[in-house]
Amino acid sequence: MLTLRNKLTMVSAVAILSATPLIQAHAADKPELLIAQANRTASYDPNISYVTGGIGDDERMAMENAQHDYNVHVTNVGPEGAFVGETQLAVLDAKGRQIFDTVAGPLFYINLEPGKYTISAVNAGMKQTKRITVTSKSDTNISFLWN
Repeated sequence: MLTLRNKLTMVSAVAILSATPLIQAHAADKPELLIAQANRTASYDPNISYVTGGIGDDERMAMENAQHDYNVHVTNVGPEGAFVGETQLAVLDAKGRQIFDTVAGPLFYINLEPGKYTISAVNAGMKQTKRITVTSKSDTNISFLWN
């Protein structure tokens, strides 16, 4: 269930990746899966598509349905396996340049060109970094475990 406390809201297909103050997500041809996180800012190349959410059963199901549209899948979980939100994520390219930055929910999916990247994550003052290689042949799945 979407709640004001979590500052999550559904947005319409008209707002896909437009220059509004919402973090917006694009789930190809599925406007019911568009999820945005209000009152946040994201910096990124406008050609990068992504979606974030996963709080509550409805959002989790929408995210699971959208997963196949994205080639990098990030999951944020606590020590008992519960989803963790409010994670600051940054994506750096092979040269160390930041190409994407946002506050993500428990599930975060993004499309990246094949190549090497570093995913930096911060939650509750703790920082983790993972290096990934994105290929055109398979999806990349990573998890951050937060204490």
